[in-house]
Amino acid sequence: EGGGQRVRGCPLGLPGAMSSSGLAKVPPLSLWQRRQGMHQQQQQLQRQQQQLAISVEETNKPRCEVTPGSTTSTAFDSEADSLSDAGSQQLTDMGYELGDIVGSGSGSVVYRAKRRSDGQAVAAKRICSQEEELRRLAHTEYNVMKSLVHSSILSVFALCDFTSELWLCMEWCGDGSVESWVQRRGPFPELRAQALTAQLVGGLDFMHQKRIVHRDLKPANLLLQQGACRLKIGDFNSSKRIGNEEGQSVMLTDRGTHLYSAPELLFSQQWNERVDIWACGLCTYFMLKAALPFDMGSRAVRRTLQMGKLPDSCSWSQMSSDIRDFIQQCLTVDM
Repeated sequence: EGGGQRVRGCPLGLPGAMSSSGLAKVPPLSLWQRRQGMHQQQQQLQRQQQQLAISVEETNKPRCEVTPGSTTSTAFDSEADSLSDAGSQQLTDMGYELGDIVGSGSGSVVYRAKRRSDGQAVAAKRICSQEEELRRLAHTEYNVMKSLVHSSILSVFALCDFTSELWLCMEWCGDGSVESWVQRRGPFPELRAQALTAQLVGGLDFMHQKRIVHRDLKPANLLLQQGACRLKIGDFNSSKRIGNEEGQSVMLTDRGTHLYSAPELLFSQQWNERVDIWACGLCTYFMLKAALPFDMGSRAVRRTLQMGKLPDSCSWSQMSSDIRDFIQQCLTVDM
């Protein structure tokens, strides 16, 4: 980088194997530059994707698309509620037993469910709308997720499209989200945050090699398993597949959560995969501090970012130099 200036998206040293002395270095990964070659493991994953891929066909009758798979069985944070007989019957027809409500979002409700064929626990997302845009987003989310077979990305098993609603059946994450975990238990110890960040970076690198940008990375969309030792990237409603040509890799449409939006989004600049890197840095900071380093809604903060600097409110106390440098590199202001 010219003049020694740091550029977000340059190869980052990532958290890897842990030792008593702190962070063990691993070969750096590029999060936003597409690699020319694929590692053998990634080639195997591509072959798996081709085997699992099922085309989405537009028909006027109810249809169900299934992506086979297995996953770790646990439970989301529960918010029990009664279920409608109609919704339960539709899931039964799909081969699932519907359970309690475990969460809700804009236009959707997530239930605990069980796959009858093997007893596997799954999350069943019910999208209760006849709006064409919401239905289109559900199909987009399904197609993106089924194309991303990676240990740090949430697996998807089926999409069923009924007249009045859609059901998306996905991998079950029993420890809730990073956001809910930190809200209940406080910040993660640094070694745990490093390990989770390494998984997050691995998932992002895999996505970006396939020219897919998440666009809405935040602690609420990072799901946890195995006692919060395993991280999965979820909620691909805002994701976008971009072109292979360099000139096509720029996007101008703003989607996602503004608190985690990169400066180039906030100031209507051209942006690409690097917006996920900025959000990754903020998510790691949140894991360690249970708060964001600055308020993106503040005019003073925005003025500071426009000058290419980070606000003074960032607190780097009680962080190792490795994790601090990683976060600062993610939060490089590319203006």
